[in-house]
Amino acid sequence: MENPEKVTIENNAFIHHFVVIQGSGEVLIEEGCQIGPWVKISSWKSRTTRIGRYAYISAGATIEDGVSIGKGAIIEANAIVNKDIPDFAIVNESGEVIGSTKSLDALELLDPQLKTWYEEWQAG
Repeated sequence: MENPEKVTIENNAFIHHFVVIQGSGEVLIEEGCQIGPWVKISSWKSRTTRIGRYAYISAGATIEDGVSIGKGAIIEANAIVNKDIPDFAIVNESGEVIGSTKSLDALELLDPQLKTWYEEWQAG
């Protein structure tokens, strides 16, 4: 890890082995993120590279300089992400948004108790 003083890791984040965080810019890894092995995160310019709350970055993915990954997003293994990703997006290996975790959650939200918890989590 280059410049550890410029890296902020919030509570309950899980960072697997062989993750590389490099650059002279700021990196923010928010609460509850899960980052798989062999992921590379870069930050060289003035804009912070941010991994949003509860995002999941699969093995071998590359998060390029200044990118913001939205809350609850899922990044596929070996993806190269070079642009901002919206909340709850599912991103393929090419770095393109191919779906939303919200559509997958809709089936689970038929249960009233799960729906209440989900809405509270989204608001938080």
